[in-house]
Amino acid sequence: MPPHLPGGLEDFVDHVVPVLQRRGLFRTEYGGRTLREHYGLARPANRLAALGPHLGPPGAKGTSLPITS
Repeated sequence: MPPHLPGGLEDFVDHVVPVLQRRGLFRTEYGGRTLREHYGLARPANRLAALGPHLGPPGAKGTSLPITS
């Protein structure tokens, strides 16, 4: 851990990270658009979509619950 924050962290980012990037040991850019993609994680299935279309927001087209008498 740096001896002081935020100065020690800034020194590390400004001086050490560029050296690691030149050596190919630290990324220079991210490959994905989301944090999930950066970590290479798969997108989970939508749990609500699996339950059916009637579970959307109230008043949305096709989302009303069936009326039973």
